[in-house]
Amino acid sequence: MNQTFSPYRHGAYRGLPLGVYCGLSILVIAMADTIPFGGIIGLVLIVIYPVLIFKILHSASRDTEGTASLSIIWLSGLIAILGAAIVAGLIALIYFKWISPDYIFDRISQAAVMFADSPSESLREVSMAARTAIEQDRIPSAVEFTFSLMWFIVFVGVVITAILAPYVRIFYSASRWKNKNNT
Repeated sequence: MNQTFSPYRHGAYRGLPLGVYCGLSILVIAMADTIPFGGIIGLVLIVIYPVLIFKILHSASRDTEGTASLSIIWLSGLIAILGAAIVAGLIALIYFKWISPDYIFDRISQAAVMFADSPSESLREVSMAARTAIEQDRIPSAVEFTFSLMWFIVFVGVVITAILAPYVRIFYSASRWKNKNNT
């Protein structure tokens, strides 16, 4: 293995652009009602997230010419995801606290109104919970909401990394690199 490879450095460098991507995804989804086709664009951005994680894991294997162990590949992905969550959280916090401070209240109010007359019992319960949150002033702050988004990014990223890292290790191992270099 290349002795200069550091999963921490690799993850940190790959986490910054991933964090900007996640932050922009949050913004697009948050502004879906004002951006034409915002919901569809947001869905596409969500679907691309695992592909980006795969590229990060694959680059860890490529940078070590396939000699990185599963734990090194996985650690590199985890560091990238943690860094991404911090960057995305900063972007989200700026948006939810200073650019659109009423966003969270407006969405909870919409849920209270939209689901009130729903034929589904569970949606009516969501409406009641939203009304109760508004009446009791239990709406999450921008910081609380941002931390929830950050934990969501980390959780989903860790699960995706745990699924993809063994695949990358098996299919992009040193033997494959040797075969590519010999041909």
